[in-house]
Amino acid sequence: MSHLLKRSFYALQQAWSYRHCLQQAQQNRQCADISTLLPQDLQQQGISVLVLDFDGVLASHGEIAPAPAVQSWLKQCTASTDIQQIYLLTNKPMSARFAWFEQHFPQVQCFISPSKKPYPDGLLAIAKQSGQPVEKLLLVDDRLLTGVLAACIAKVPVLWLNQPLTNFRKRPLQESFFMLLRKMDKLLLGLFKVFH
Repeated sequence: MSHLLKRSFYALQQAWSYRHCLQQAQQNRQCADISTLLPQDLQQQGISVLVLDFDGVLASHGEIAPAPAVQSWLKQCTASTDIQQIYLLTNKPMSARFAWFEQHFPQVQCFISPSKKPYPDGLLAIAKQSGQPVEKLLLVDDRLLTGVLAACIAKVPVLWLNQPLTNFRKRPLQESFFMLLRKMDKLLLGLFKVFH
């Protein structure tokens, strides 16, 4: 519990410090569908390393494999020479999920961060491992106060997925919880605008 409180306090502190970066991501660095990201467009923006969150971005919460449409997009990305490296960075490392990627997409490197987002450690470690400067990475994440905030802190370009993949029929409690967290993220950023 103390880890959760410490992480929450850190997130609030950093969210205030990086509120302009968060608001910019919320307004200008967002998309509704990850499959609209084309490798050649990313390469033109100077991105060579793609870093992906899993839950909400590649599939609904708790799934082992990405959604079928996302798998088609991943095939396109891994076949392209425009993106040099692809990483999966998640706060919930699941061995079955990592095994699925090893079998179906061995080019995607599953990365366990030394500390959970919004701590920037995972992104900084990926930059070091990839041999690329942070500005060559792009993180795609669905949570403003975890992944997007970590990217702001690490100075990594970020794309906020504003319509995350969900499956309320299969996991109503889990999806409702994360929907509430996402709404709280937006509410907090809205309050920051009022009190700035």
